[in-house]
Amino acid sequence: MTCPKPDVLSQWADGSLDARDAERVARHAATCATCAAKAADLRAVGAWIAAPGESGPSCLGVDEMAAALDSGRIPLHVRTCPRCASEFRALKPEKETRRATRRRERPEAPLKAWAVAAGVFVAVGILLVVAGSQSASPKVEFAYRRPTPLNREPSPPVPSLPSSTLRPPERPATPPAPSPVRPPVALPTPAVPAPEVAPPAPTATPATPETPLPPPQEPIREAVQPPTPRVVAALSVKSGTLSALTVDGKWAKPARVEEGMTLRADSRATIDFAQARILLDRDSRFSVSKEEFALLEGGLAAEVSAGGRFVLVLDEQRFFPQTQNARVLLCAKPGALLIEEGAAKWKETFLREGTEYSVKKDSVEAKKIRSLTSSARGREQLTWRMDLSNQTVAKRNTIGRVDASSEGRMLVSEPIKDGTVFYGTAVYNNGGEAAPVFTVKPNTAIRFRYFLREPGHLELVMWNSTKSENFNRPLEPVVRQWTTVTVYARDVAANKGGKPVTCEVGDKYTSIGLFVGLAGMPAEVTIDRLEILEIDR
Repeated sequence: MTCPKPDVLSQWADGSLDARDAERVARHAATCATCAAKAADLRAVGAWIAAPGESGPSCLGVDEMAAALDSGRIPLHVRTCPRCASEFRALKPEKETRRATRRRERPEAPLKAWAVAAGVFVAVGILLVVAGSQSASPKVEFAYRRPTPLNREPSPPVPSLPSSTLRPPERPATPPAPSPVRPPVALPTPAVPAPEVAPPAPTATPATPETPLPPPQEPIREAVQPPTPRVVAALSVKSGTLSALTVDGKWAKPARVEEGMTLRADSRATIDFAQARILLDRDSRFSVSKEEFALLEGGLAAEVSAGGRFVLVLDEQRFFPQTQNARVLLCAKPGALLIEEGAAKWKETFLREGTEYSVKKDSVEAKKIRSLTSSARGREQLTWRMDLSNQTVAKRNTIGRVDASSEGRMLVSEPIKDGTVFYGTAVYNNGGEAAPVFTVKPNTAIRFRYFLREPGHLELVMWNSTKSENFNRPLEPVVRQWTTVTVYARDVAANKGGKPVTCEVGDKYTSIGLFVGLAGMPAEVTIDRLEILEIDR
């Protein structure tokens, strides 16, 4: 389609074009930046003319408006005030005398297309005149004057009248052509009828040279920004179905899931999002955006994988599972959160494992009573557990000291003699026996719970007897609270300073331990649980 004619584009801009032609022009404007910009200009100028608004403290008074009309100079305020600009334009002498009213009456029917188009060009002309005119004018008594044609002698001035008694200007001898613009804003009706004053006889006045108008300038056009496309959410439904809330308030299966949508689990559903496996209760409502999961209603249980970037949003509060080294298990409702395994941060605070927290818009507080049920875990099979009850075996198979407590025996790190790298260590090994502590299978995982007394370096170290090499993983330490860590054996890499080997199924490990602190930097760690499991990923 070629570009429409100006009058057709103007009718489309003000909404007076018939439906079929309007649809055709709309399709063209969607692909033609020039016509879209012209239509935007027409709408902007039409709105500027049609909505002068109420008078403000800076608007021109009666005397100031009369002085502006009498001098022919337009004050600076008129260029930025559509009300005063409209009144200034309307108060020029016209074909008929109008009754003075201060408030403009708005037409109830929309302007015709030709009137809007003409108004656009009249408004642009006014703006150009204002831009080239002076910003100040002398204050004189309010009196009307006929406009002076170019290169002709001006009409004699009309005597000034008090502002409360105004006489409309005489009708010109030759009526000017009617201008297709909106009705002018008249002046307030005087309380007392104004006495008629005859104008003095015309006297010869030398012609005053007119100030040339500045050359027209190209109007500034704003670039038409295309609508921002919706982003498809990186969400995968593993079981169950989801519905999306439509614009008419109904729930329907979406063609695709987009960020920012309000979604609902029609039944118990399992989804993958931001490297987290999430189990949703029936009728739970939520929305997603990038890595953020906002729970709006219902409940969930989530397993966030090591390295996952999942962020949970509850009542405008954001919680960050600490997955730098290990997975995190959690369950939540819109007003409550429980970290079952691992660690999570709220602002700069670590949430305690096993403690339920009340979540509000302005606070997160620990609760004394637990209301959330345990989250559903994947299939787990325990294959080995550290046992410190036999003191003889414990002394032979451990490095560190064994302390007794009300909850059982615990392995505590001790300083390393002549240590040049780490300060202390707590290790469990096979005691030199032929059987290893564990043999790697496809889903072998190591789980332990530790308590770090002071800030310090913390690192998991295991000896792979098959490859004759240490396999290490530095951990993000949580200080002064019990924290559980679960890592898969094949995710722990070999010592960087050792052999270029990898962990494989069938490899045998003969020791597992934690190294704490650095040389010259004391630290102590306690381990109360150490297990080997097979966990389905």
